[in-house]
Amino acid sequence: MGKRDYYAILGIAKNASDADIKKAYRQAALKYHPDRNPGNSTAAEKFREAAEAYEVLSDPEQRKLYDQYGHDFGKRRGAPQYEEPTPPPPPHHRPSEIMEELYIELGWMLVNEHGRYIPVDIFQAMFAEELRAGIQLPFVYERTRHPATGATVVWLQKIKKSQLEAKKRSTIDEPNVSYLKEALAEVGLSVHDLSFSQLLQFTKDIGVSIGVKVLKTLVGRK
Repeated sequence: MGKRDYYAILGIAKNASDADIKKAYRQAALKYHPDRNPGNSTAAEKFREAAEAYEVLSDPEQRKLYDQYGHDFGKRRGAPQYEEPTPPPPPHHRPSEIMEELYIELGWMLVNEHGRYIPVDIFQAMFAEELRAGIQLPFVYERTRHPATGATVVWLQKIKKSQLEAKKRSTIDEPNVSYLKEALAEVGLSVHDLSFSQLLQFTKDIGVSIGVKVLKTLVGRK
């Protein structure tokens, strides 16, 4: 059976804009990602197809050749009219907060599936448009060789902490901190009268959950 049409895979028209292609791929990647469909070989294949389709259609040069020659466009790379795309610029654009949170989620999805060593084609397919545009991804990463197999991979060393999760935690802590201060006041104390360990024990005694970092801040510890 021949390959499916890339436009059909992403569910878009042949005159789809770059934004439409990106949106369709994001939706497919999140819907069919193996982490969300464990043991589902059909979903895994759809995820691979979507990544392959996006890698081609998100690149203007490859898309042009695909539109002309279909899946045989790869054989046309040596033709005189084909020019290799210019290398991507160094990262210099910061993404919006919403997009950064999406990149963080996608980064962890890749790590959960592949570990810290991501196959380079998977990484490039996932972030092809961002790499070309010089978007600063919220990762510390480098292209290298897998220490065990020698395959070319992207070593995802560090992923930025999600600010959204931090805000959620802060929202949870605020009412508990107020309750803690009220409970201390009832026995004639304040947060400054106790050490960190004493304050931690006090929160356990009154049955409230407050993050360790918040407690350290309350008692003046870094």
